[in-house]
Amino acid sequence: MDSNLQLSRARQIWPYLTDAAIKKEKITYKDLGQIVNVHPRALRFALLIIKDKCSELSLPPITSLVINSQTRMPGQGNQIPEELLSQTLELIYAFDWRKVNNPFAQTETDNTNTWWLNDPNERYWMESTDRKDLGKNLIAPISQHAGQK
Repeated sequence: MDSNLQLSRARQIWPYLTDAAIKKEKITYKDLGQIVNVHPRALRFALLIIKDKCSELSLPPITSLVINSQTRMPGQGNQIPEELLSQTLELIYAFDWRKVNNPFAQTETDNTNTWWLNDPNERYWMESTDRKDLGKNLIAPISQHAGQK
């Protein structure tokens, strides 16, 4: 498992989870996988990193919002007994996620603004230029099918 890849995925997944929590919604592995362009089974590695970070920061286990589309239950990695799931979801929904910055943001090493990291609607890039050949050779992030640069 490539830890840099999983941290990158955790950074990408975080705003979608906090958005779901704010809206008091759950999200399926399939839907989350489609949003972040990762196979649903591979999400477990990044979700484990997020779960551990929530524990480290004493945050509610937000990864419990990711559910199996057939069973409507979180995956086994959540380790929350079924009888405590409703109570856990109440904690997640009651928490003010707007006050928590993305803990996977690399503000020290990234040479970009980060105001958009917690907003899942901000995922598009635009190039601003004063070139005379506007529209030619547009430079934009390139990603492979798995969402890797």
